[in-house]
Amino acid sequence: MLNNDVVDTAGTGGTGVANGILVGSDRSVVENNRIEHTTGVPGTSAILVGSSNTNVIVVNNRIVRSDFGIRFLNTSGLFRDNIALGCSTKYSGGTDGGNNQ
Repeated sequence: MLNNDVVDTAGTGGTGVANGILVGSDRSVVENNRIEHTTGVPGTSAILVGSSNTNVIVVNNRIVRSDFGIRFLNTSGLFRDNIALGCSTKYSGGTDGGNNQ
């Protein structure tokens, strides 16, 4: 996923789980995306890397308003140079490669 604008992602009826970007394969790169206002039940994520996806790199993304900014459901992945504002939990799981705000 490169260079996307994802705005106003909401769960069904405003109460379901919503994810701005859902990573569904190994060795993926999620880079230079802008994700704003992901809403739904607690656990919604601007960027969600699934538990079976390994060696995923998430770099240089801009996130505004979500429950989770970047969420790895495993530890096999790296996030670096991202900015997350207005998120209950900015970063979860994965490995912090530095320069995240």
